[in-house]
Amino acid sequence: KIEIFEANHKDEFGKYFFRKAVSFALLKDFDNSYEFFKEGLDFLTCDCVSGGWRNEFKNSPEEIFVDLQNATAKKHAYYFVKAILLSYEEDNKNLYAALDSIDNYLKIFEDEYGLYVKGKIHLALKENKEALDLFKRASKLNISTRIQYRIGRTKEELTSEYGIDLLYTAFMSNNSSACCLRTLQKNHRKYKLEFEIQDQE
Repeated sequence: KIEIFEANHKDEFGKYFFRKAVSFALLKDFDNSYEFFKEGLDFLTCDCVSGGWRNEFKNSPEEIFVDLQNATAKKHAYYFVKAILLSYEEDNKNLYAALDSIDNYLKIFEDEYGLYVKGKIHLALKENKEALDLFKRASKLNISTRIQYRIGRTKEELTSEYGIDLLYTAFMSNNSSACCLRTLQKNHRKYKLEFEIQDQE
């Protein structure tokens, strides 16, 4: 972990925190899971499932999100963990369950983490305008590389807006994100842009 951190591999470090968050969630320790998810989000530019951080949850035979069985957990932590883990599902039933859960979280804390996760859920539901609006609201609370990347990518790939400037800024702030680099490269070619940089850069 120290080598990863010292090498400035922020995305790898973020996925490490996500794996820890999943482990705590499977133990129904939602308070610690919530803190590790937030820590991971602070490091990550792209929070996709690459690296297999979600495999333990996906392969678990136990249903951990039975609301009545988790009544003693801190509500905000439970709602957030449920929302973020279900936001990666492909079926609408789970996505709407995630949306309901993050709405409950946002009634308690309207922070950039909750707005970002809600935006990701709307993206999965193909509601691109709503997603972009939520990412922009989140950016007013904290303009992280993750939010820059997500706004830039959503603009470039799903709307007619220009977003490569945000992709470039996100990559320059965290060049360990392969996803950000791929998206930047694809759109760089689309616009046939040339950057004025020195050889050593």
